[in-house]
Amino acid sequence: MHRIALPTLVTVGTLDPVTPVAAATELTDGLTRAPCHLEVLEEVGHFPWLDDPDRYWPAVEAFVTAHSSQHLAS
Repeated sequence: MHRIALPTLVTVGTLDPVTPVAAATELTDGLTRAPCHLEVLEEVGHFPWLDDPDRYWPAVEAFVTAHSSQHLAS
């Protein structure tokens, strides 16, 4: 993970039996070379884009919008 140098969005649902919030937090803590955001979705399982697309996709869109212009200019 120390080689990842691009903005990274990690999404996790509080009901995810595969990747609990603690594991997602550990993942984001290890991403130190670039901006990283952890989006925790309440009452969502392992497939947030299916479980709650109305919250998942706006979070993805906001993250991409916030970080895309800085990398297009590079």
